[in-house]
Amino acid sequence: MRTFTIKVKYNVGDKVWIMVDNLPAHLEITSINIQGCRESISGVTPGFGQVRYILNNDNLKMYSVEELCDTFEELRDKVFSKDIKTRNL
Repeated sequence: MRTFTIKVKYNVGDKVWIMVDNLPAHLEITSINIQGCRESISGVTPGFGQVRYILNNDNLKMYSVEELCDTFEELRDKVFSKDIKTRNL
């Protein structure tokens, strides 16, 4: 038997900043989805452990950790970054 440990940055109930309809929003994480449980005969597990967060604004949309910000200032800096490669919006 194998044991896996998957670390998540945020917990259910945490509040994060994200852009919604071109406006900053401070939303609560209502659930966390972790992909897994599919392994091929060769041992390949595509996307295994991929963490997605569901916020209280839309129960059908999932967000990656790169889309979420801890503070308003972090979100502002991400949105107005001159380096397009670091913008994940």
